[in-house]
Amino acid sequence: MVFSFDVNKKVNGDFREEGWLRETLAAYFISVPPPDKQNSDEKKRYRHAQRLMAELEIISLLQFNIIHRPLRYGDINGLLTVILDACSRRLEGKGISIESSLPERCICMAAEPRLISFALISLLRAYADNNKNDRISVHAVQHKHSLSISLGGEPPFLNPGTRGLVRAAAQLHKGGVVVSNGRVAFSLRTGIQGAVGLFAFPSADDLLSNPLSAVNVLLE
Repeated sequence: MVFSFDVNKKVNGDFREEGWLRETLAAYFISVPPPDKQNSDEKKRYRHAQRLMAELEIISLLQFNIIHRPLRYGDINGLLTVILDACSRRLEGKGISIESSLPERCICMAAEPRLISFALISLLRAYADNNKNDRISVHAVQHKHSLSISLGGEPPFLNPGTRGLVRAAAQLHKGGVVVSNGRVAFSLRTGIQGAVGLFAFPSADDLLSNPLSAVNVLLE
């Protein structure tokens, strides 16, 4: 079966359509040839399918932001390290490098890793889209009661989805957001109590090989 997508198709927020789109996209990604074996038309449909999946994920994250999201304990610094590794390798093909500085230790805290991942990767995409210096800086600094993550480069255009994700990530983790002079920073409190369970994260290789990972759908 061949799956095709209207290049003008957008996600309209209808839950019934969202379910149909997710099923259709899942079937498409299972059946489609690998990107390096696709012709130009197939690559166009593939990129559009990734954009639709990104829209679905962002809408889903923001729609349910008002609902209490359960947090889980895990190494947030390890998660950031893996994300930046995968994104660096993904953006390298576009001639963009990421210069990062992260704490050299495990930082175990209560967090919602999916929301943080999407917020960070969406910011990287915003910087990559408007980066004239071909370089993005990312710094994470651990403070007494929080972790701050800041990005710098050419001042990015932050679309509503990216702004919403960053605000939601900071709000859920009792932090804040600052935008100033080409830098965007958000903070996460490290001492939040009441998390349930643990979270793990895939390797950078796993993120890059999975067509539905946040890295691939947001940095298409």
